[in-house]
Amino acid sequence: MKRLSACLAALAYLCVTSSAHALTPALGKNLRNLPKAGPIALGGVTQPPLGFVFYCARDPRACQPASSRSVDVTKDGRVVMGPEVASAIMAVNMKVNREIRPVAESPGAPDVWEANVAAGDCEDFALTKQRRLLKAGWPSSALLMAKVRMRDGSYHAILVTRTSTGDYVLDNMTDEIRPWNEAPYRFIGVQSPNDPAVWRKV
Repeated sequence: MKRLSACLAALAYLCVTSSAHALTPALGKNLRNLPKAGPIALGGVTQPPLGFVFYCARDPRACQPASSRSVDVTKDGRVVMGPEVASAIMAVNMKVNREIRPVAESPGAPDVWEANVAAGDCEDFALTKQRRLLKAGWPSSALLMAKVRMRDGSYHAILVTRTSTGDYVLDNMTDEIRPWNEAPYRFIGVQSPNDPAVWRKV
């Protein structure tokens, strides 16, 4: 299921460093052009990916609901979009996509999902981004792992951020931050905003 490439673009919230400040002009332009996105319409409960099931078994706390500690949240669990939120999304993506070396798992090998790795594939990128934002105090209801199918038929994993202006894809396959419905994928399943251990159809 693994195809990797470089990365999503991004910038600052947690990581306000000198390098982040240097990217501020480009970030401002990106924010002005960031399109509004619609919400993902979730269906019934579906089977989680097997790699995710084992991930939760190894670290049950990673798959438990977490409330917001640092950002404003809507009644349905979305983060309220603003410059700092948009900057955080971009910062985490830039940092993670540059920290992790893309490596596909060998054909026939177990599909191992891990966060905070030095090298990994699409799930590992997405889980690491999720972990970084959770650690920053974001709610689990706004950070959903998603399984999709690409145009060539292969599977891929991404992180979806739920915001007051819609749902955005954080994807190691592109530098763009896109509305979920503008990504060139067919969505198969996504974590439930109410319970990270549960997956829903899309």
